This record gives sequence, C-alpha cells and structure tokens, in this order.
Amino acid sequence: MKKILVLLLAGIFAASALTACGNEAENTKDESKTESVTESKTESKNESVAESKEDAAVNIGEDFDGFKAETSALLKDSSFEMPAEAIYNDVGIDPQSFAKGFWLCEESGNSAETVAVYIANSEAEGETIRNLLGNKLTSLQNQYKDYNQDNYEMTLSAVVGGTGVYAYIVISPNAASVKDYIEAAIKG
Repeated sequence: MKKILVLLLAGIFAASALTACGNEAENTKDESKTESVTESKTESKNESVAESKEDAAVNIGEDFDGFKAETSALLKDSSFEMPAEAIYNDVGIDPQSFAKGFWLCEESGNSAETVAVYIANSEAEGETIRNLLGNKLTSLQNQYKDYNQDNYEMTLSAVVGGTGVYAYIVISPNAASVKDYIEAAIKG
C-alpha cells in the first residue's frame, strides 16, 4: 500500500512539474508574442517617422547634399560645416529634433557669415529651431556691436525664416539672394 501511495504521489508531482513547465512555455510564448508586437509597432513607428522625414526632404530638393553645396556656393566666406553637437552646445538645437540640416560658417571666426538650414521632425520643433536661430542672431549682434563693425552690419541684414518644419538663418553680404534661393527650394 505504501508503494502504491508513493508511486501515486510521485505521479502527481511529475504531472504538476510538467504542467508548470507547460505554463512557463506558454508564458514565454506570450512574452515573445508581446515583444514581437512591441518591436513591430516600434519598427512601424520608426518607418513612418523616417518616411515623413524623407517626404520633408523632397520638398527642399531630391538631393539635400546638392542643395547644401549650392547654398554654400552662394556664400563669400562660409565653407566650414559645424558638427551638430557643437551647434547643440552653442545654439541649443537638439540633433534629435531635425531630419536633415547643416550649419555653414567661416572657420576662423573672422567673418560672421553663416547659413544654416534645418528640416525639423515636426512643425513645433521647426518653430523651436527658428526661435533658437533668432536668439543666436541677437547674441551675435550684441557680440559684434562694439567689436567688429563689418560683422555687426552683416548681422543687421541677416534673415531668420522658414515655415512649418523648415528653419533657416542667413548671415551674409548677399543675404537676400541666399534667402531667395532657400525659400525657392522650400517651396519647390
């Protein structure tokens, strides 16, 4: 009788152990399913953000690097492209807030000539970037006012503009023509 009872209890323990393993496998499957769905949703969201960034870039031209080169060719002194991290530290434009962008300036700092163009991730971020560009322009005007008359005059005729996701600043002796080129590209 004891042997039967021991075998019966051993069977119950074995069955409960197998049942627990089965539940764990189901839980693992459920967790895998949840992770898969979450990853799929995240990938889908990232793809739609990337697509909207690409759509914004098409409005400024099929070739953003070509647009940058053409813009640079319109400038007198600016040829050095500031890294996004340096712009973040100096101006506050978060590299995560825009899909595409560049900041060209004269490397030695002898000339205030600067052009920067950004395609923000959203209209709100576009507005934020335009505000930060305006703040930078005011700062440069204050910096050059008593220091360098030529640069000060250049900052007085500078333009901060853009609409929606677009934001730009143009500080140049030929600011009007550079601005017109950028505006045409934005509307194009």
